[in-house]
Amino acid sequence: MENRMECILEKYKPPIIAAFGNPLLDMCTTISDSNILDKYGLVPNGQKEVSDGDLKIFRDIRNSFTVEYHPGGAAQNTLRIFQWLISYPFYSVFFGAVGNDDEGKLIEKLVKNSGVETRYKYHDDYPTGSCLALINGENRSLIGHLGAANMYEPSDLLQHMQILDQSTKLWRE
Repeated sequence: MENRMECILEKYKPPIIAAFGNPLLDMCTTISDSNILDKYGLVPNGQKEVSDGDLKIFRDIRNSFTVEYHPGGAAQNTLRIFQWLISYPFYSVFFGAVGNDDEGKLIEKLVKNSGVETRYKYHDDYPTGSCLALINGENRSLIGHLGAANMYEPSDLLQHMQILDQSTKLWRE
């Protein structure tokens, strides 16, 4: 398997695989009681998607707790695993949308540090999508907001057709 992968990597220039999805900034923090859950109408082991008007919980958590940040979203994480497995950076490319904000810059940095090339569409009017995990002992509560991740349009991909064509070359031969 290793020799076959090395042959592929020598023969084809990157990227050799592409993915599309909702790039999310995952935020994890540990809470010691249910006060924050009660304040926002959450339950242990529950999940909730919030609207643009309900983003106060994300600010409260960042201001009051120590938060760990990780790139999220299934497709983006799949490419991160692919990059880890092959140990050659930037043989994958991810397409999606993020906000033109600090969280968008952070997720791009984290994803690129994982060896995944990004081609994000940046939105000024929508924040970067995020998922907050509140961990309390064995319980976890998830709060999600898709934000800009929901705003990627097929027309956004048109400017990247050369990259997309390159990423499918291996699979067409």
